[in-house]
Amino acid sequence: MAKSAGQAGGVLSVGGQAARNPERNAALEWLTTNGRGDAACGTVGGVNTRREHGLFCAEAGDGRLMVLLATLDAALEREGRRIELASHQFATTRHPEGFRLCAGFKVDPVPEWRYEAEGVAVTRRVAMPRGGRCVIEAWSLDGGSAAGWRLKLRPLFAYREADALTSANPHCNMSLRAGEGCFAMTPYPGCPEFLARYPGGRMRYDPVWYFKFRHSVDAAAGRPSDEDLFTPCEIEYDLAPGATVFLAGGIEALPDDPAAACAREIERRRGVALPGLEKDATACALAWGAECFLDESARGPRLAVGRLGATAAGDRGMLIALPGLLLHTRRTAEAKACLCAALSRLAAGGGADEPLWFIRAAEQYVDHSRDWEFLRNDLAPACDALAHRLIEGRAEGGFRMAADGLLAGTGERPLTWMDAVDGGGAVTPRAGKPVEVNALWHHALGLLGRWAARRNLADAAQRYATLQDLCGRSFRQRFWNAAENCLYDVVDTPSGGPDASIRPNQLWAVALPTDLLDRAQAAGTLAVAERKLLTPMGLRTLSIEDKCFTPACEGAEFARALHQGTVHPWLMGAYVDALFRVHGRTSRGYARAETALQPLLAAHLREGCIGQIAECFDGAAPHAPRGCAASAAALGEVARGYVETKAERW
Repeated sequence: MAKSAGQAGGVLSVGGQAARNPERNAALEWLTTNGRGDAACGTVGGVNTRREHGLFCAEAGDGRLMVLLATLDAALEREGRRIELASHQFATTRHPEGFRLCAGFKVDPVPEWRYEAEGVAVTRRVAMPRGGRCVIEAWSLDGGSAAGWRLKLRPLFAYREADALTSANPHCNMSLRAGEGCFAMTPYPGCPEFLARYPGGRMRYDPVWYFKFRHSVDAAAGRPSDEDLFTPCEIEYDLAPGATVFLAGGIEALPDDPAAACAREIERRRGVALPGLEKDATACALAWGAECFLDESARGPRLAVGRLGATAAGDRGMLIALPGLLLHTRRTAEAKACLCAALSRLAAGGGADEPLWFIRAAEQYVDHSRDWEFLRNDLAPACDALAHRLIEGRAEGGFRMAADGLLAGTGERPLTWMDAVDGGGAVTPRAGKPVEVNALWHHALGLLGRWAARRNLADAAQRYATLQDLCGRSFRQRFWNAAENCLYDVVDTPSGGPDASIRPNQLWAVALPTDLLDRAQAAGTLAVAERKLLTPMGLRTLSIEDKCFTPACEGAEFARALHQGTVHPWLMGAYVDALFRVHGRTSRGYARAETALQPLLAAHLREGCIGQIAECFDGAAPHAPRGCAASAAALGEVARGYVETKAERW
């Protein structure tokens, strides 16, 4: 398994030409996490372009992320010659430019750089041991290199919240509590103590501030972007050809042997794969990416909805991501814990569409786990309660069932996943009866009826069957747009008429396994979505022919454009499901699904954040990535779709 999993390095690799290009390498990011809420991230070129970038970013215990260790200065020295390996962007200059010596970057299975200059070759690796709260830097001198080189590392600290910036100040305490090959420091009262271990190295205390680092992504977005970083010391190692030196840093007890801890983490990651696809390099890359969203702390497992950039909070994104990130990686215990946590929040109230996404995720959990006891004692009763809240109209300002069996949204706030707000109002008003909400509702009624029958609740099963029949008849009568041979996006809008905007939401009426539409309607709906919405990066949120279509989703236009034509790759999961519903699991169905996923998997996995999928892309070519660089829903649904395309080979 280790050998086959390691082949993912070819999928997640960047050649030397791209790694040495300053514009290109600054746009390529990397991310790794430890399962405890902490992260290490940055750019292939070494420059921190976002406030969130840092070599050790710690979860502060209340959901906040703190950037503690921002980056390193790194250089090789020998006989008066100095080779700079680090890269920094300052307000007026980029210095040094170590990226110009980079021969390539890959994630295999941890982030790895190779630098070459003057007959010397050095490999740098960054590992975060799963379950620990530290990062380990490993630097290796190639066996063919000359002897006598020394490696000098200077840690640069920010010690701030991830959405803040640091300025030089007299209150920073840079004093160190040093021991044999280690030190500890607490720069500010109330902040975590930072620990460092550097076996075989020599530490020289030399506290100083570095000024005016610039985060170019923040600057381009018009946000404050300049900050100062402090460094208390420099650490020096003697490098021997073929040998490796280590620096470990974190906020809890560090491993006594960083070399062994690094080796264990690399071996562990080589065994991470999508079950049944262990020899598939793309599947291994997706499995590594999936781990970045799962955090397991004393509060229990949770899924982050996005990293490296702001993304919508709430349970919807987590519930959409859960099947691909947890169930298809056979982490059913973690999926169960996440469902229980979401259920406790949903039980407290709220009338948006999260209960419907919860019921769908619960169904997929049961399908994977066969946890019948949990279904009988917990899931089924809880889903019944969520459904009855909708049936009885007890969700204030949310969805409630109308006389025709369909769910209608009440109130002014956005209630569906198209929930962008600009200037205090919904950008994509969908008041009335949205199509995907009612497709999910029809499916939920059928599922709850089956679960009731399984629990020998015949009367409840019959009531659900009656409601599902009413909902289905109303859906087919009200939503079918004969003129376009597809479905309306919303019916019973405040204006009284249907919203005929061509959007991807209608795909759920095809994708869900309840035969809501007849075969001709399903085929027509899919064909319209393919013709007017499908792009190499996924599905547009609005037809390019619509007068409201917005081609770019950047800067001040982000909220206004987010659901007005912007491409959302997480929709590819529903698209793959719809393909198989219409074409069956045939060679034609598999071929079309693989062709649709190929651009995301073959190209985008090594673009943007390496091994991740961006939240969204511009609706117009060349479809530049936007939003958070690593989206849980996008990676989860693309991974789930990829597994579905490989199902016949299991």
